[in-house]
Amino acid sequence: MEFIIQKSIIPGIIILAAILSYALKKIDFYGAFTGAILAMIIWFGGRLDSLFSLFLFFIFGSFATSWKKDLKSQYNLVQENDAKRGISNVLANAGMAGILSIVALIKPDYQNLIILMIIAVFATACSDTLSSELGNVYGKKFFNILTLKPSTRGLDGTISIPGLWFGIIGSLLIALCTFPFHNDYKRMLIITVSGFSGNILDSVLGATLQQNGYINNHQVNFLATLFGSLFCLLLFILF
Repeated sequence: MEFIIQKSIIPGIIILAAILSYALKKIDFYGAFTGAILAMIIWFGGRLDSLFSLFLFFIFGSFATSWKKDLKSQYNLVQENDAKRGISNVLANAGMAGILSIVALIKPDYQNLIILMIIAVFATACSDTLSSELGNVYGKKFFNILTLKPSTRGLDGTISIPGLWFGIIGSLLIALCTFPFHNDYKRMLIITVSGFSGNILDSVLGATLQQNGYINNHQVNFLATLFGSLFCLLLFILF
């Protein structure tokens, strides 16, 4: 009976969340549609804990993106499409989780490990979003992540001390909020470290490949989530 209820309620929640996000102008129509499909895939392959981590990232990320928008506008830091997420944003931040969820369906014996990697994807995305969105608001001194020389606020590969702290908090939030599902402090620590490490790689890619025009911001985000999930796997194997 519980299985039947879950199978009927969860899709409704996903659709309702997509409609509400679109109505609140947090995401455009195509982004909401794509997000709903991805959420279904993530739920099928990654169970409720993976889906919950997706919802958490969207809530925390949307809040950070909307926070102090007027101030961000003064620095020309408001994202394209008036900060509304579209298909590119959805695929960049959640596409890797969708791929991993499909792998989990094909290889159910590894589902628990893959779920950990999926959560690390959203820990990376949340860490990066909070780091950039809130770091640009509260940071005072900005520097290039590779050279450590002073840099311009909002420039690719530029970080700040508050931004780094917000990055750690973003990753930790995902790990803490999904802790009841796996109830393991080791896994929580692995998720936190993996998410923040993915965020750091995001900045490194921004300072190198993105600044030189080889890849764009969405591709950087996707590669960062890929790294976060693989680093999570590595840490799990080693420790």
